[in-house]
Amino acid sequence: MPRTLQSKLVAFVVGLIASAVLLGVLFYQQLRGQLLEGIENEIRSAATAYSLAIGEWMAAKVQLLKAIKPVIGTPEAKSVFVLAKAAGGFDTVYAGYPDKRALFSESQNLPADWDPTSRPWYKEAELAGEARIVITKPYADAGTKKLVISISSLVKDGGSTVGVAAADLFIDRIVSEVLALKLAGNGFGFLLHKDGTVLAHPLKEAVLKPVTEQVPELSSDRIGRAASEGKMFAVQRNDGDRLLFLAPIKGTDWLLGISLENPKTRRSRKRASPSRLCPTT
Repeated sequence: MPRTLQSKLVAFVVGLIASAVLLGVLFYQQLRGQLLEGIENEIRSAATAYSLAIGEWMAAKVQLLKAIKPVIGTPEAKSVFVLAKAAGGFDTVYAGYPDKRALFSESQNLPADWDPTSRPWYKEAELAGEARIVITKPYADAGTKKLVISISSLVKDGGSTVGVAAADLFIDRIVSEVLALKLAGNGFGFLLHKDGTVLAHPLKEAVLKPVTEQVPELSSDRIGRAASEGKMFAVQRNDGDRLLFLAPIKGTDWLLGISLENPKTRRSRKRASPSRLCPTT
């Protein structure tokens, strides 16, 4: 075969290969983009539905607290507190008064000098004003170890403070619902406070600790941006990249998070040999 013809043939074959490679890359990028878009739509739908349900659940509790505000200074307060506790599934319904008295839906074993006006739920309600409802940051109940919150609101009459109406509420039901979230791609749900404190997570040891212990780059600023943008984003972990989505829960300082394994990490895991997938001891 003449050298010129051979050179042209080689150049033609090389061109075909290059074109095939380029088309393959473009096809892969398009396919990957469609895959990620599909994943994002899936987790956005799940996060929106669950965050809406949690927000509505919390709104119902807040409405009950608002309903008891007019009676905290009346003789009927105790009986109304008992009814509200049963109706709302509260642990305790109560009120604190400026003269340091307190009234509960049931008897409490408290020190004689216990002062409701020094408690965070009272102070925060005073600062917030009568029109607002305060929801404290969840904390672990000393007895049950379950997460509990206090909901409180200032009550005034003619400009004078009558007291603060409040209720304690276990959020273990919310925690259970979030942890029951199951999604493709080794996905799971978690609950986060806006300051970065983990409220619910499949890893029990992560609860009530900074999320940065699990995902160092997930600072409070990054959390705020992700919540406002409403987009899926990638984060790096020692065990592989994850895709996260954060959805604010209306009426609270909480965010519902969904975490999925990045498809790239999953493909790498599948290609790895069984020995590499087994943890060392």
